Amino acid sequence: MRPSALGVSVPRVEPEPMPGSVLLGRVAGIEIRVHPSWLIVFFLVSWSLATAYYPSSFPDLAVGTAWILGSVSALLLFASVLAHEMAHSLVALARGCRVNSITLFIFGGVASMEDEPQRPLREFVIAAVGPLTSFALAGLFAAAAASLEGVSGEATAVLIYLATINALLGLFNLIPGFPLDGGRVLRSIIWWITGSIRRATRIAAGTGRLVAYAFIVLGVIQIFGGNVLGGIWIAMIGWFLSSAADASVQQVTLADHLAGVIVGDVMRRDPVAAPIATSLRGLVDEYVIPFNLRAVPLTESRRLAGMITLADLRRVSQAQSPGTAIGSVLDGSPIVATSPGTSLLDALGAMAKADLERLPVVEDDRLVGILSRSDVVRYLNVREVVQRA
Repeated sequence: MRPSALGVSVPRVEPEPMPGSVLLGRVAGIEIRVHPSWLIVFFLVSWSLATAYYPSSFPDLAVGTAWILGSVSALLLFASVLAHEMAHSLVALARGCRVNSITLFIFGGVASMEDEPQRPLREFVIAAVGPLTSFALAGLFAAAAASLEGVSGEATAVLIYLATINALLGLFNLIPGFPLDGGRVLRSIIWWITGSIRRATRIAAGTGRLVAYAFIVLGVIQIFGGNVLGGIWIAMIGWFLSSAADASVQQVTLADHLAGVIVGDVMRRDPVAAPIATSLRGLVDEYVIPFNLRAVPLTESRRLAGMITLADLRRVSQAQSPGTAIGSVLDGSPIVATSPGTSLLDALGAMAKADLERLPVVEDDRLVGILSRSDVVRYLNVREVVQRA
């Protein structure tokens, strides 16, 4: 494995952080997270440095010292990736984009944003600042290495490694393949020329796929050439970039199709709802099973009083008798709901953030509808058929 293969920088337009990640803290309101897959690459980078890079530079280096140097270098590498992502995020915040989290994972770093930049220049600046930060770090580490030359060989070697890896990180992310930073710079330029973010995304994502396929082919060549671990790693990066490019196109296409659509255009009106006094047994027998519901809104005099899912029902039914009123076991959590005039894209974002399949729609605190993911899919299918007719 080559440590220089790290450093993929991919802003994700999703409100939620990467599933399974662990919160380390917050900087400027942005959650800093680590995904368990990071441990794998942390070990591999430490191992490659401790068994190859540092022993080749210092043949008499003790094994324990080599591992300390390798581990410290790996940590500083990921600190550099975090600085790269933080630069993106802070500039995005300053430009009006909401950033929820930064997650370090097996391929580098990923920032979770709630929305795309609304102007080409804004995206250009947000994308370009990441590689510029990496180049700046490379210069700082190189200057520090020069100042320590002849003082501490081991410290100088660590700093030279960090200078090199940050320069490679900046160069790698400047590759003009979406969703790498260079691909986002390319998209911003095409967007500015054509005036269409959808067209710009398709072109930049197409370039991104070509870059991804080139990585996969290079990885296969490496595997057959004997560099099995390095080849697998390169091919995996190619696969990740291809998947991310496809996902980005789908997001922009969905946003384009749903532009101007509000919840009231898609929701199901007069939904099935259970009175809050309904018993657990009655909820199952009269609502869940007959109507095949995975989430049931609860009302009191037509006002929305809560929402209970099958998971909630399984949890409370184990501790309560079947005759217990469902209202008495609600945990008092805030009700996630929307209104008929809300943008459908905003409502979908709220559903994703709360991990909901169905979202109650209220007007003057009264339940007037239900929005489900299947309703959105059905709307898109009908719209596609109409447009083709």
